[in-house]
Amino acid sequence: MKFLERHKPFKTIIAMAIADILANLIVIGTIRTAFEWQYILRDPLPNLNSIGGQMMTFAAIGAVVWLLAGIPVHLVKMTYNEPGLWGYVWPAGIAGTILGAAYIPLFLITAPAGLLIGIFNAVIFWLIRRPDKDTMQETASAH
Repeated sequence: MKFLERHKPFKTIIAMAIADILANLIVIGTIRTAFEWQYILRDPLPNLNSIGGQMMTFAAIGAVVWLLAGIPVHLVKMTYNEPGLWGYVWPAGIAGTILGAAYIPLFLITAPAGLLIGIFNAVIFWLIRRPDKDTMQETASAH
């Protein structure tokens, strides 16, 4: 039972879902709008649908990455009492860059976008979940 109290799985899952969607919304929405604003103004519906579809695709891929890499990283960080933001940002940035670079035809755009999505994902997750506060609470309750 202490494991569930310590790791707060419901809060962790909600934080991962919100972070995944917001990171994709911010990065992909900004990049696509910056490159395609003239098309969006001319005929908004199909272009916004295209952007939304791409955001949902990347969010689905991000959910798989969270399951395969994000949750294990979070559990390791919590097990070793290392809840700092930087420990979440660099693994997410690396994973995002690798996934972005995997799309070979546009890797000069998608690799940096993947890096940004990974970083935003980690920061938003960390700000919602605040694993550092769990460690502070445990330290205070131990004394």
